Amino acid sequence: MNRAFKFLLILIVGLSFFWQCDNGTGPDKKEKNVPGKILWVNVPDSIQLPPAGYFNKALVTAAVQDSNGLDDVDSVYFYSRKPDGTLANNGLPLVMVDNGKPFNISDPWQQAGDEKAGDGIYSLTILIDNSAQTGRYYFTFYMRDKGGNLSDSVIDSIEVVQ
Repeated sequence: MNRAFKFLLILIVGLSFFWQCDNGTGPDKKEKNVPGKILWVNVPDSIQLPPAGYFNKALVTAAVQDSNGLDDVDSVYFYSRKPDGTLANNGLPLVMVDNGKPFNISDPWQQAGDEKAGDGIYSLTILIDNSAQTGRYYFTFYMRDKGGNLSDSVIDSIEVVQ
């Protein structure tokens, strides 16, 4: 093998390694894809159990920031730990939206009570009925970006009272 071919081969292998280790932004970006941040969450202190056959609702919001821009945010979600220690929603995350759609009971996962689309404040209206456990529910929030990076978690809670 001649020297120029070896150099070219090493260069190609090195560049492909760089692109694979770039964590999603590619070689044209000046900044690496780094995890975003949850700036704050807003969870009501408490919610009351409703009478049989009714629901009570509470708006939960989380403001996020990503140095790669809000377009880099893939999802914002939280897990809910019930007073008995088990996870609500069958252990699945409760996904929040930033789509500006007001709450609609007919489509609560997409029309979740978000005030303004694209502002970095994600929302979900939670509903409880009279079968909910009373006590403190702990919500653990995360933000995942399109590079697969996960933010640090933020924990808040709500008390379900009689």
